[in-house]
Amino acid sequence: MNDEIDNAIEHLLRDHAPDPVADDGFCAGLIERLPPRKPPIKWPLALGILAGLLACWLSVSAAPAALIGWHDWISGDLTSSALALLVSFAGLNLMALVWTLSEAHEPAF
Repeated sequence: MNDEIDNAIEHLLRDHAPDPVADDGFCAGLIERLPPRKPPIKWPLALGILAGLLACWLSVSAAPAALIGWHDWISGDLTSSALALLVSFAGLNLMALVWTLSEAHEPAF
């Protein structure tokens, strides 16, 4: 869905919504008794990133083209293997940038 449809649906729901049911302060009291929200845990994200890096390194280290490209890149030779490695790095960084920008307007929690 897009913002125009969402706004139209919200407008219709607000205009045609029935009056709220009186609860004699039940909802307000319940909200006050709720415990505070716990802060998000950071270690699963770090562990996932490390596991992903390890899995990528293990899968790429077995490919001779990646090793040749890495060796050529380090030695300063721009061979097709080195260019393929550079293009794949650039593509992954571009995808990460686009994903980050697309998620930037949404709240984390």
